[in-house]
Amino acid sequence: MLEIIKFGDVFASDGKEYVFLAKTDELLYAGEIFDKILTKKIEDFYISESKKPSSRCESNKAFCFVTLSTEKFKNRMAHFGNSDYDVDKFFLNKIGSLESKDLKEIKDTIINGPVSGGLKQLVKDIGIVE
Repeated sequence: MLEIIKFGDVFASDGKEYVFLAKTDELLYAGEIFDKILTKKIEDFYISESKKPSSRCESNKAFCFVTLSTEKFKNRMAHFGNSDYDVDKFFLNKIGSLESKDLKEIKDTIINGPVSGGLKQLVKDIGIVE
């Protein structure tokens, strides 16, 4: 049975995990979920960079992420800096879903972060159930 994938579902492809965000006829938007080691490195770098007086972290795609709290993916980063993929890049093998707390944070990060306008438009009206 083919399962429909929606905002916040997690899928695996080529040994990596991604959170599904949205899809058009041409593009699939997904955030890569990093392992805990890479997550820690990026978080530490973000902290050191954000303390600098000339910090521009909020507008830097490298720092467009959410640290997940959903148990299966806890303390791992979903990164949205490069979230636009060719629609045929992935076979969507769903392996889980994120909880509403993570979904709200992801939606807010996308709407207010340095991602493509197309993704912002697709995500802005998504309702998140508690």
